[in-house]
Amino acid sequence: MAIAAINRGESVCVYAGQLQSSTSRIALGLMNPLIGPQLRYIGAAQGESYNRIIQFYRELEGTLGGHFLEPYRLVRILHSETEYSMWVRSQNDPFVRSLMYPASATHDICKPGRIQFEMDSYRVDTNRLLNLAADYIQKKATWINEWVPYTAIIPQGNTIRIKGVQGQSLVFCEGHWGNRNPFFSQLVFKQAYGHILVVESDRPIPKRIIHNGHWLCPITDRMHMYGASVFWQKNESHNALGRLCHALTTHSVPRFRLQRVMMGIRSCLANRQPYAGWHPTYPNMGCINGLGGHGLFHAPRLVRQLMRGNAINHIGTV
Repeated sequence: MAIAAINRGESVCVYAGQLQSSTSRIALGLMNPLIGPQLRYIGAAQGESYNRIIQFYRELEGTLGGHFLEPYRLVRILHSETEYSMWVRSQNDPFVRSLMYPASATHDICKPGRIQFEMDSYRVDTNRLLNLAADYIQKKATWINEWVPYTAIIPQGNTIRIKGVQGQSLVFCEGHWGNRNPFFSQLVFKQAYGHILVVESDRPIPKRIIHNGHWLCPITDRMHMYGASVFWQKNESHNALGRLCHALTTHSVPRFRLQRVMMGIRSCLANRQPYAGWHPTYPNMGCINGLGGHGLFHAPRLVRQLMRGNAINHIGTV
């Protein structure tokens, strides 16, 4: 949002609290065209093509002056009868079928499934992206490393004041912390927690992402990220982590040594749709939230629509 405003010639001030639980920094950043057990084409949900979304990030690399987008081949392995039925149904769509390629052998990495295929996919190094974006914004705008209490935000007619700084508009991009925002209290959150494992294999593994119920993504030829678990209450963390570790040992052929466990919160709304909108009483106060596990897909469209004055996932009034 800040980069789009800067590139439009606007004066921008970013308040960036140094949050320790930033899920974006531990996210895998995987971008593949078919998602979920339904093998749903992600572009259909976005109202724009998958290739257009990828092109957006290629252009952003040029703007930020650094590389963070990496192409991968992703091998999808289906086991259950439900997954098989969804795959059979997907074969009726020539476009979806065109995205699938015959899978190369994976027997040395994981146990075979009922059906497997490959897709062209991409991975965004989210840490690299966020660092490049912060550097860019700090060179071209005002960057304040401070978490602002809501009581310090004062709407004043056509302006908004924050601790002596006055602006024409304010947009909240808070992630899961937005469930405390009194200005957008109509948003009902249902946060999704999750783990990602950093593991080391006992042998080199080719540079492919394997999705075998969970994804296994290479960092180097021996270091990998594996995940992610999904659970809805913090007290479910222990059991969810146990299931994730069990899945790794059950479905994988190499032996893996656990190096690190990371946990984050996906910011989700109860209706499972992303939100971008302007406040009904303070029309120069906006909010983007509820991006869930597909924030890289949602973000370009949400920012574009919000800057045009449009709303996505309109939810009542405050």
